[in-house]
Amino acid sequence: MHHAPVDACTDRVRDGAETDIDCGGGTCPTCAAGLACTTPADCQTGGCDSGTCRAPTSSDGLRDGFESDVDCGAACPDCAAGQRCGNGDDCVSGRCNATVGSSGTCGA
Repeated sequence: MHHAPVDACTDRVRDGAETDIDCGGGTCPTCAAGLACTTPADCQTGGCDSGTCRAPTSSDGLRDGFESDVDCGAACPDCAAGQRCGNGDDCVSGRCNATVGSSGTCGA
């Protein structure tokens, strides 16, 4: 009987180059905060501290979590003119030139 190969990134086992179960290692999707990593590229947040993907913060110098630009938008402080935004709520000015389904930049 022939069995189809199992996709290593969905088999619920840490195998191959994965740094945690079904994530990281450059061949599977990036890992969520709190999961194992060896490099920042293994993590959704782009931050790997002491072998663990760091949680996003509003002061880590990275565009991570739900931020619309680096350390601004969503639950972080509002973004300044020229920074990326998803809607006016992301901007200090309250104005975002985004079209539906795409990001834009904050107006002055």
